[in-house]
Amino acid sequence: MANENLIKFCVTCGQRTKLITITSDGGILNNLKAKVATKFGLDAEQVTLRIKLNEYENLIDIDENDSEDVELLKQGGNVFLDTPQKYAVASSEDTSDSDVSGRQEVASTSSSHEINSDSITENGSSKCFNVKDIIQRHPRGKEIDEEYNTNSTITTETRRLLTSIVCAEMVKIFTYYPTKNQKIKVAQSIIQAYPTLRSSSQVPYDIWFDPCDSNRGYLSQKLNTMRRNLPRNELMRPRTKEGGDKISTSATSKTTKRKYTPLKEIAPLEEEELMLFCKRASRHETKGILEAMAASYSNRRNWITLKAPSVPEILARYPRLQDSPDVLQQEFKLMYPENGNKMITTWETRFCPHILQLAKMSRLPKIRQLYGELYKESVIDDDDDTVPDPPSTSEIALFSFIMAIYMVPSQTARRKSSLADSVGYFLVTRPIGTSVESHLAEERNAKKRRQPYLLGIGERNNPSQFFIVVDDLAIPCEGDITEAVDKLFKVHYVFNIRYADEVYGFFAFIQNFVYGISGQEAVPARAREMMASITALEVNANK
Repeated sequence: MANENLIKFCVTCGQRTKLITITSDGGILNNLKAKVATKFGLDAEQVTLRIKLNEYENLIDIDENDSEDVELLKQGGNVFLDTPQKYAVASSEDTSDSDVSGRQEVASTSSSHEINSDSITENGSSKCFNVKDIIQRHPRGKEIDEEYNTNSTITTETRRLLTSIVCAEMVKIFTYYPTKNQKIKVAQSIIQAYPTLRSSSQVPYDIWFDPCDSNRGYLSQKLNTMRRNLPRNELMRPRTKEGGDKISTSATSKTTKRKYTPLKEIAPLEEEELMLFCKRASRHETKGILEAMAASYSNRRNWITLKAPSVPEILARYPRLQDSPDVLQQEFKLMYPENGNKMITTWETRFCPHILQLAKMSRLPKIRQLYGELYKESVIDDDDDTVPDPPSTSEIALFSFIMAIYMVPSQTARRKSSLADSVGYFLVTRPIGTSVESHLAEERNAKKRRQPYLLGIGERNNPSQFFIVVDDLAIPCEGDITEAVDKLFKVHYVFNIRYADEVYGFFAFIQNFVYGISGQEAVPARAREMMASITALEVNANK
């Protein structure tokens, strides 16, 4: 049993190579660094670890704050140790984008070419920051251009490389503290060199630098990461602790940031009569129930939004929101008349195929594993002529949702749980024969998930029945996975509930780009990046 927790590495430092075995208990990276420091007589805090995977030619940098990198370590393998004289370890403020050490890239760009004297003025401000020229001169720039020219977009891993190269050049020209205008010019130069990497928002370069918030955008995040290793006397600004209001994970926590203007209400007595009719009418009196719910909509919406009742309290007054699918759909349509059918009409035709294409391009092990599992690549036997059955439409849709969660990770949640755990806040599957009541009892004891999520009954990769679980209640869903996700999203709005932290990025993507509902909160950069990639793939396919 103990051997199952052991991970073996072949570690190389300069001319020396040693076999190192660690346990998977606790922090894998910290255990490995401590063992390496002992074996090679180094300070563990002053080295950078890079791992070599068999299927890739390039080494992959390991960041202790990036859960995807830590997942790579669980596989063991060949690890290369950069000496402290050349590189410094960079802990990241944006855990998904600190893939290459800033000082490493500065050294690389410095050795590859001289500074173009036309690109800076006497005071160091930018005249012409030509990203295309910088990438073409860099030793690894060919990787970026080849991928972009082939697919009209780039993967997350390649975008990280692009960000690192550009930020290294910025540091060389502008120091570690470029001005706002300089960062804007660089961001503009990136989307000029690679037009499909622009955002769909009013500021097309805000994925790279957001002029409304200097801490947002890949350039600012990478520069913040690089500055963390500066000596204290070189820091121009004091380090600050991560701020922001903590978001409650309770399902009764309401979305106070959604704009709301109170609606004109009907008389309380009239509302009470309509409410009693809906309670006592047969579920099959659909037309009468829908008319009564529509007539009392204003009173109900004001109460839910302004008084913030719990889900059980709402369903006690309006039980048809739980047991009549048409009522919940109507409620959302009254809130957003133009957006109600967007998921049903566009996910499988527009989003799903391009998400699968992005998954096929990805170099992240988990996404590659999901793609192979969907198309049953791992079970193909060279000696067997049997061709695996192609995945069904519902399987493809399910995997596209899960892949989207991996492609748009929620940074707040990743500090608390892995991406694999995040999927469990979207969908939990149980085998056929599992009773909903037993699952609710199990969840009640675990006290893990509080925000709404899907319960799928049936095969793990293709459940046949779905329920939305929220506040110890199960709301049945009719139809396939796409219809279930459509209803899950709408439950958040109808009952005025926050998205779970663990899948916030995923739902932000669904909200802004599938349903087209804008909010007061900023759209995560990874969500905007994925939408830009989908748009680029669409354009490329229509050429």
